Amino acid sequence: MKKIELTGIVLFCFFVLSQCEEEKNQPIVSGGDAPGLVYNIKETPLAGGAEISYSLPDDKNLLYVEAELTTPEGKTLNFKSSSYVSSIIISGLASTNPIDVWLFSVSKNGVRSQAQSFRIHPLDPPFEEVFRSVILSAMFGGVKLEFHNRAGAELALLLGYIEEDGTFTDYDGYYTRNAADSMYIFRGLPAEEKRFGIYVRDRWDNFSDTMFVNLTPLFEEEIDKSKWQAVYLDNDGPFYPVGHMYYLINRIENLWDGAWSKSFSDPYMLQLPSAYLQFGFFENGSTNPKSLTFDMGDTYRISRIRVNHYRRYEYMAARKWEVWGCSTTPPQDGDWDWPGWVKLAYMEQIKPSGLPGISYGEGDAEAWEAGTSGDVEVEDAVRYIRVRALESWATEPLMNCAEITLFGQKKN
Repeated sequence: MKKIELTGIVLFCFFVLSQCEEEKNQPIVSGGDAPGLVYNIKETPLAGGAEISYSLPDDKNLLYVEAELTTPEGKTLNFKSSSYVSSIIISGLASTNPIDVWLFSVSKNGVRSQAQSFRIHPLDPPFEEVFRSVILSAMFGGVKLEFHNRAGAELALLLGYIEEDGTFTDYDGYYTRNAADSMYIFRGLPAEEKRFGIYVRDRWDNFSDTMFVNLTPLFEEEIDKSKWQAVYLDNDGPFYPVGHMYYLINRIENLWDGAWSKSFSDPYMLQLPSAYLQFGFFENGSTNPKSLTFDMGDTYRISRIRVNHYRRYEYMAARKWEVWGCSTTPPQDGDWDWPGWVKLAYMEQIKPSGLPGISYGEGDAEAWEAGTSGDVEVEDAVRYIRVRALESWATEPLMNCAEITLFGQKKN
């Protein structure tokens, strides 16, 4: 008997919940007629679309205005704007050809008005403008892409190449939505001539044509660190002496021991000396810009520099620094005016979120884990490397970092 009663209660609850779900999906207001039409319709052409402005009907039952169109490719696009706004934005069109848009007023009970046809005249879509600006060139270890995304549109620039059998293979893509973006390097390509192709896609799956160019990426390798040795010039440092409690954390050799934190969430501030020995970083503190110097053992044309960090955008963590080089033994006094020095790169660690102090946001962890990289445009071959601290996250000219990695070509 109790079983039957329990089953009945369950069925009753299910029935009530079902009714609630049905009611939840009903229009805000039941019944009623279609709302009045918008009027005084005007157009402001935009890149890949248009802004359609209008006057709204005096109708309390109006919920929103809807625009609908069908592209030449057969795609149906819908756009909506609330009853508190007197315009609607059309976007995602692939050409400048005029196109008809159907405008509807939609009531709170979901009833559409009759359709009004209005023709718009889109301007050149952003993906086409970006495509026309694209330049591809050979780079160390890859292909350099230069472009202009003045509209800050969300776009993908996709690189591929022609295989020996004539088929096109996609290699990699770069995604941009920032007007400041203008360059990207596709890396990991062998030093072999290929017919590369680049094309642009927007978020509505509109594609540009493909631009082809024959390029041979320049040979690049990670420079062997096994021959590196510290060099102590008179105005380098300061360095703690052997036996000092901080000696192990201040050795230049820590910058190429292969040990650094790979994860932003690692508990790096541990008890001495375990964290320092685990992550093996270099640190100096001074009131003036100081530097460190080392000998790579061989002469290289440096193409790229990467610095991995220890502290997370704080305190002595290096924020701005320079990398210099020379091909012959530098003077012991470390005179910066010595003509043999050549400036290879200025480098700066960027905190993507822009948040102050030890507050972290979107992109901070990924940027920190990847390290700070910089390309070297200077063609001079060098053997000795000198890193000069300019500014830490504490604003003073201090330097705290965990690893330096160099890429390039060995020279005889």
